[in-house]
Amino acid sequence: MTLFIFLQSILSLFPPLDFYNISFADADGQEINMSDFRGKRILVVPMDAPSVDTIDFSYLDSVQNATPGLQIIVVPAINSLNGQTPQEVQVAKEHIHSTIILSALADITRNAEAYQHTLFQWLTKTENNQHFDVDGKPGQYFLVSGKGTLYAVLDQGSPLSSLEYVLQQQFDESNEYILNQETNTYEPKE
Repeated sequence: MTLFIFLQSILSLFPPLDFYNISFADADGQEINMSDFRGKRILVVPMDAPSVDTIDFSYLDSVQNATPGLQIIVVPAINSLNGQTPQEVQVAKEHIHSTIILSALADITRNAEAYQHTLFQWLTKTENNQHFDVDGKPGQYFLVSGKGTLYAVLDQGSPLSSLEYVLQQQFDESNEYILNQETNTYEPKE
């Protein structure tokens, strides 16, 4: 009992990172503050920077335009060892026609530690987002509620119908949801 209280008091000295305190540079070098999007749902889409032509930007544009209160952020993901250039970001900028935010090139993997994109430091670590502990990979979808709660992570290869389903739902902020493979529906994690 004493150990638990001691650990709990130590952990309270390091509160989780508030989603709305995060900022990062966009593809043009402008600072993006998540506090500017308080009250909006956020969809974060990491893409493989060298394979920018595989991203369906017209689909993302249509989702952005058809979903009130949604802000999409696309993050061109690099591995700190593979040396991509900003050319991939320029190609992506040419494909986006709505208010989608395009981040600067960034490493999204947890093993990048201090070099990991600040948004992904929050998205991929339970101690920051209080729900999910996953590594960032191109092709995932991360959904953050209007209250700054990470409420869904769709893995690589998830059908677009799953994304559309999650975007249409009103989720209880206190639950974590998982995909029931048998019914293809999202249910609170027990």
